[in-house]
Amino acid sequence: MLKIWAFCWLVHILMIICYPITYPIGKVLDLVLGHGDDLFRRAQLKALASIHNLEAGRGGELTHDKTTIISGALDLTEKTAKEAMTPIESRLCLDVDSKLDWEAIGKILARVRMCC
Repeated sequence: MLKIWAFCWLVHILMIICYPITYPIGKVLDLVLGHGDDLFRRAQLKALASIHNLEAGRGGELTHDKTTIISGALDLTEKTAKEAMTPIESRLCLDVDSKLDWEAIGKILARVRMCC
């Protein structure tokens, strides 16, 4: 069975061969399109996600759940770890050797009902 690292030499050779072609093309594209400029800022992306959220369910590709995930991901830079994490008191742990029987499922459902 071949390992992926066995093809590293091939990738390096292809990079060396393609460099004289790709480097000038990249420089020209940087000059024409600009280098490092973001297409959208965070606020613009959030506004775009909210527009798609209003249109969710009307034939678009983004559903309500997807727009909620996008909006939440954009907000992560403003949150601290304490705000994003689940408190230890509200989690449920089962032993690694425990069986998933009706009693364990009852504990899980009781915890879910208590949290929600």
